[in-house]
This record gives sequence, C-alpha cells and structure tokens, in this order.
Amino acid sequence: MIVFEAPEIPEHDLILEPENRITRGSGTESVDPLEGWVSIGEPVPVPLTIDSVSEDKDLVNFLKSENAEHFKFHRVHLSCTFRPHNDPFVNAWLKVQLARSDDIQTPQPIAWSMKPRRLEKFVEISRTVKIGASLKILPEVAELGIGSGSERKQTWQHNEVFLEALNELQSDPIWEFTKTDKEPIRKSHRFDLVVRSPKDAVTGGMVSLSATVERKRLGIIPYKAAFPDNPQLTFQL
Repeated sequence: MIVFEAPEIPEHDLILEPENRITRGSGTESVDPLEGWVSIGEPVPVPLTIDSVSEDKDLVNFLKSENAEHFKFHRVHLSCTFRPHNDPFVNAWLKVQLARSDDIQTPQPIAWSMKPRRLEKFVEISRTVKIGASLKILPEVAELGIGSGSERKQTWQHNEVFLEALNELQSDPIWEFTKTDKEPIRKSHRFDLVVRSPKDAVTGGMVSLSATVERKRLGIIPYKAAFPDNPQLTFQL
C-alpha cells in the first residue's frame, strides 16, 4: 500500500441550464437558469509509474506484470461543490467520459478504481489516497458511513445511500448523489479516479455534471451544468 497526498484543485463556477421547458395546460413555461449553485474542479491527472510507486514492491511488481505491459495508469483528482439556494437538489451526477483519441475500438480506457465508493452521509474525505497492490484505491471507514457508538447503530438501521460510485471498470464512471432525509446535497466533495488506458493511444476524458432541483411551484426540474462561454472540462492521459 502507498499513500498519496491529494493536490489543490481550482474550481470553475457553472450555470445550471434547464434541460426542457415546463408544460402547463396547453402552453409551456420557461425555467430560468441557476447561477452560483455549482462549481466543478479542474481535473488533475497524475501518472502512476514504477518510479512514483517505488516504495511499494507489490505495486512495482504489478506495473511490471504482463497485465500492465500494454496499459498505463493515472490518478485523476476531481471535485465539485453544491451551493443550493432556496430550493434543494434532489439528485446530482458527476460524470467522466473516457475515450481513445484514435479510431481503434479496443481496448478502451476504463475506470480501474473509484473513491469514494459509497457514502450514507456527508463526510470530509481524507486528503490522502491509499492505493493497494493492484492499483485499486482502498476504502476508508468513513466511506461506509460507519461511525462509533450510537452513531454506528443508527447507520445500520438507516442505510439510505447519499453518494455512490457507478460504472467502475467501464469508460463512463459516474458518482451519483441522492438527497436523503438526513443529508442534503451541498458542500464540497473530492473524488479520486484511477484510469487504466492503452499505452499506444492518447486517452481523453471529459467531465460533466447534471442535477435535478425541486423548485417551488414547478416541481422537480432536470438541469445540465454549463460554462458561461461553453468550454468543456477535459483532460488527456
């Protein structure tokens, strides 16, 4: 096992644009965009090489193994912040789309490991990342939503999932937030992604965010986050 410190991640403010209009009777009603509600961190990719993990013999052996001969590995640091105003977020999805830059179909880059995996309540995720012998990010006790004493008992009785990692080992990893009775979707969150990609191809990644907000009078409205000048948050591996 080896421990890495997470870097600082500059965040970009986004605008939440409604995905469609609201139909009322025979007409439609426009929904205003929401400004200042969300921001996304600039993706920070860091290569995982034999030199960078030289303190851990198991990791070195893994990177020298036949399985890793044709692949390269990167840690990608991500973040997002939710700042709900008068209306609550109901769901939110932080998505990463990975793809080769050439026209070859296989092998595709995949999310080799994701952190956090599953949370039942908001916790401050550690600024360190622990990676095991097969370059899998090791879970922390906090990720399971387990506390001590009476809090632990309450966790086992209440297992509503607040945050969950989806699509591990695929090219479209997603972190899904769900508002629960005890946890609103708010504050800053950090994420770590280990990407396995083919050595002979450049891999691109694009980060996006969408959400639903429960608006007064209008109900639950789906939104997609966008920059004011329409760039995209992308990275290359």
